[in-house]
Amino acid sequence: MDRLVEVRRQATAKAININPFNITLKRKKQVSDGAGGIRQEKPAQIESQTMRLYMIGGHVREKSGEAGVVNTQGWGLLAEWDADVEKGDTFELGDQKFRVLDINPVRVRGSVVSLQIEIEELS
Repeated sequence: MDRLVEVRRQATAKAININPFNITLKRKKQVSDGAGGIRQEKPAQIESQTMRLYMIGGHVREKSGEAGVVNTQGWGLLAEWDADVEKGDTFELGDQKFRVLDINPVRVRGSVVSLQIEIEELS
């Protein structure tokens, strides 16, 4: 493995460990119903992973709902390069529930060194 890639992966692990959270993701899968349609399976729990949760400064997301348009704080996760996370996964921290919106792999010389994950607060 390229030395720079290794150093960047180590730096990511150190950054996560500054303020680590154990995240247990829940993942819904769609499966065939046997009649040409699909159905949602019960959410599967993914093994707990250590990630860093952070607020995205200056990033406010507009969300429409029953109360009209509401501004919500932008949130993100920093994860190691091999984290098991998919768009649509959900998780809870205390009383807050979050959903994964997007996953952005950070690359150095063509190799993934970390994942920056955009999430939204659901509750």
